[in-house]
Amino acid sequence: QKSIKRKLEMVDPKNALTGAPGQYNPYEGMSFQQSFQMNEYRYNEHIKQLDQKWSLQKQEIENMGKSQPLDPDMFKNHQLPLARVKKIMKSDEDVKMISAEAPA
Repeated sequence: QKSIKRKLEMVDPKNALTGAPGQYNPYEGMSFQQSFQMNEYRYNEHIKQLDQKWSLQKQEIENMGKSQPLDPDMFKNHQLPLARVKKIMKSDEDVKMISAEAPA
């Protein structure tokens, strides 16, 4: 387990699986079982990171509004791509006019 971890620390993730000549290949000279263990270790590390991220996101959502009251304007400033949203809305048969196209 330690040798696998040490090998992973030496790997540049951008070049790990390219197989380009002159670059370090972490799987070179490994048995199938060793490469399987390395991949399993990497997978488990990714799962741990995802679990941590989502638990933090969940805590942030649950604590929203507890320390200070929620500002209704907070939800008006979004980062959605407006042009794409309008394009999707136009594709719906039930939508007649979008606010920018509607006569004033």
